[in-house]
Amino acid sequence: MPPSIEFTRQQFYDLMWTKPMRTLATEHGVSAAGLSKVCSRHQIPRPSSGYWTQLALGKAPPRPCLPDADTDDRVLVDREPSRRSSTAAASDDTPRLTVSTVLHKPHAIIRQLDPRLKEHGYLHQGMLVVRGVNGATVRVGPPSKARALRLLDALCKALEARGHAVSLTGNQYRHYLSADVGGEAVKFSLTENAKQRPHVLTAKELEDQRRWGHSYSPKHDYAPSGQLTLHVDTFYRSALRGSWSDGVRRRLEDLLGEVVVAIEAQGEALRLRQIEQRQAAELAAERRRQEAVEQRAREYQEALGSDLLTMAAHWNEAEQVRAFVAAVERRVRDDGLLDAAADWLDWARAFARSRDPLTHPEKIAKRLTRDDRRG
Repeated sequence: MPPSIEFTRQQFYDLMWTKPMRTLATEHGVSAAGLSKVCSRHQIPRPSSGYWTQLALGKAPPRPCLPDADTDDRVLVDREPSRRSSTAAASDDTPRLTVSTVLHKPHAIIRQLDPRLKEHGYLHQGMLVVRGVNGATVRVGPPSKARALRLLDALCKALEARGHAVSLTGNQYRHYLSADVGGEAVKFSLTENAKQRPHVLTAKELEDQRRWGHSYSPKHDYAPSGQLTLHVDTFYRSALRGSWSDGVRRRLEDLLGEVVVAIEAQGEALRLRQIEQRQAAELAAERRRQEAVEQRAREYQEALGSDLLTMAAHWNEAEQVRAFVAAVERRVRDDGLLDAAADWLDWARAFARSRDPLTHPEKIAKRLTRDDRRG
């Protein structure tokens, strides 16, 4: 792998907007901080924190243009000697674990697991089982119990040597194994596959079949296969590997280092997912707040329009009353009835004034936007 990569400013700018910086850093064998420094040095805009979550939600801000710069158009990115591509890094960082042939000074987790391995009959096909939350935490045949405990002992000790506390959590009925990776609990389990073979009728089943013409016997029997599988819980749509099994060329003893690295990768993936979920929740909350503000603004505008129409209607009513009162006044004057109608005419004029919004002009004009500080 060459020690450095060369880009033009335009090529590097385009690259920065294709994937998250952490992903680009892993792919090109550099650190995210190193890529950030290159962007600053060459005046290249890069996505802000939370941009990729906003993009997934369809709310990403517009991408800024690449500005002119007085720096060289050539961008040279130096790879760090301690970093490789994701495949090479995984190979280099994978610890080499040794599984003892005899369980010696077992890890505290193994001392808790050993007495909990119990026979659960046909439900688990004659396996020794520690029940988990979803399925079994440990599920092995009696001949594989010692080997399974040695594998888990080596795995627990390797994880703790790398700073990841291992715990067995649960109640009297169900337990699960997990490693604390940066504050994230990564669950793992160990199971053995069962071999299926045609059921051989017992003497009683043969007697029932002879006497009744049939027997309520199972079609198959199951027996431990000796093939063990380690599982690491991965979340939905995770691209990380989640299981390792005994194979023809390599057994689990040879794969434990990969499992350790995978548990660490899963912990980091969980941490990043928590950040993305928190950012998504914040964006959703901000979107709901903005929608609420816009809804209140619409309601306020509707209220202003309703108030305007009401005032116009009252003014029109007041004008009609005044016109009618003036007509009445002319008629009663012509008929010599003005004195008798004087009180009513005064009341009618006062009524018109009470309906007319122009009587109090200082109350007519309203704020055109809602003042949320006043509720």
